[in-house]
Amino acid sequence: MAATKEFIKAVHVDRAARSAEAVARAKAEGETTVGNAMTVISDMALPGLRLINANGVATWAVKTERFTKTLGYIYPKHNRPLTAPEKARELGGRIKALLKTDPDIIDEYLALYHSGYGHDDALAKIRDTSMDGRLFKDCIDQMILDRTAEGAEKPLRPSSEKDIRTTFKKPEFAEIMETPISALTRSDIEKARNDIRKRSGISPAKKAIAWTRSVFAWTLKYHSDAGLDIRDTWWEMLHAPYKVTAKTRKPEIADIVKSLIIAEEYLEKPLPGRSIDKAGVGAGVLSGLWWIVMTVQRGDAALSLKTYNLLPDENRGNGWRIAAWEDSLMKGGKAQMLPIPPRAAAHIENIRTKAKHHGSKQWAFPSDRDADKHATVSGVYRVLYRLAGRDTVEQKKPEGWEPRLKKDGTPKKLPVRTDSRDLFEENGIAWWSGHDVRRRLQTVLDDAGIPGGASVILAHEVKSNVDLDVSMTQQQREDFMRQRQARITGQAYGGAQFLKLKSEGMEVWTNALLDEYERQKSATA
Repeated sequence: MAATKEFIKAVHVDRAARSAEAVARAKAEGETTVGNAMTVISDMALPGLRLINANGVATWAVKTERFTKTLGYIYPKHNRPLTAPEKARELGGRIKALLKTDPDIIDEYLALYHSGYGHDDALAKIRDTSMDGRLFKDCIDQMILDRTAEGAEKPLRPSSEKDIRTTFKKPEFAEIMETPISALTRSDIEKARNDIRKRSGISPAKKAIAWTRSVFAWTLKYHSDAGLDIRDTWWEMLHAPYKVTAKTRKPEIADIVKSLIIAEEYLEKPLPGRSIDKAGVGAGVLSGLWWIVMTVQRGDAALSLKTYNLLPDENRGNGWRIAAWEDSLMKGGKAQMLPIPPRAAAHIENIRTKAKHHGSKQWAFPSDRDADKHATVSGVYRVLYRLAGRDTVEQKKPEGWEPRLKKDGTPKKLPVRTDSRDLFEENGIAWWSGHDVRRRLQTVLDDAGIPGGASVILAHEVKSNVDLDVSMTQQQREDFMRQRQARITGQAYGGAQFLKLKSEGMEVWTNALLDEYERQKSATA
């Protein structure tokens, strides 16, 4: 094969056409000694572009490390004619780019190009006819699947997956989720961002932008068949023009405890102004709220505690317990072990035993609604919202809802909810959240002369990945629990967890809470 490098001009094209025609004519006349040689001219202007003359056929082709694609024909006459060098370079450049990002659409693209479609129109038509299975929601699922698979390049922690799901469940994304990713525009996402900002706040709006950019970038990099164009990465220009203001709320111990006592009052009676005549607060939810306040851990992790990770402290005894969280549950990606003082453990247990699904083999704080799930941070914090009258007055009825009927066939009259009452305001309590409690912990321990106490309580150490099969036999479960207890205690006292400092801090903190609890209860007795 003869191969040369030239800046291909029209003269080279003419020469190739005449040569190919001559070979084709000779073969048609029965000549058998022609047509075996191949000549190739590599274009010096566009690397990879080649003019190929072989066996009576002259063509343009693009060759890359992985692919060789025929662009069009010089001779003989063909339904994909391509003669002008400048046109060949233009098309060749586009094909080279597509071979890097969308190799599967090349054949369809060339067919459309030679049917008269321009570049943009050809791509648009391909995307219009290949939207099934490439909706934005499918791209989200694919990214999560890729990043949670064994050996993933950028593995997702369970907490991050949950964050993604929560972000895109927002109503502002409902229409976007059902739209092909290649059909979405910058304005679509920015509108969702602005609407989320108005309804939910700055932090959720910033998360919406961050995860949207991640989905687009991942899809472009690893899934070319979704139809994204590497030359138009508009999502990189998405931003949230808001700044999350650092919160400085430090709820007083008295306010935190007063809130919990008010919640306790409604374990057996409805909240004021409610149309539903049942207890306003569930014991499972209240125990979860106390647990978050006492352990000062992030809500999702605190409530995700497994039963086999809340165990008696073998070394210390006297009612001390150790709570352990796996690294996958913690924001920092490292496991956490926390000593629970006897007084605090007893107080929590007293409330936990009243919960609807107490005794779950899987969750230390099971959901009041579903024993197979743990209580959620949103469900627990909803208690605070309801106490403060911040929840929606008119409750949304499920699809297909119909009122219950009396014996005479007429609808039963539903209790009417009155105006919401803010029990926080009525009791002089400033609004607070679980994360605010963490700042109060710092103050309490600093005042107690325990420098670094808050840091180790909120820090995360030691790898510890295990799981418990809830379908184990009773004997297997008992054996597992004995081994687990020994392992947790051994790791906790291994030094890396600063257990002595944590114990001192936890005792000061939980005593401050419980002393105030007893003081307020005595004052109202």
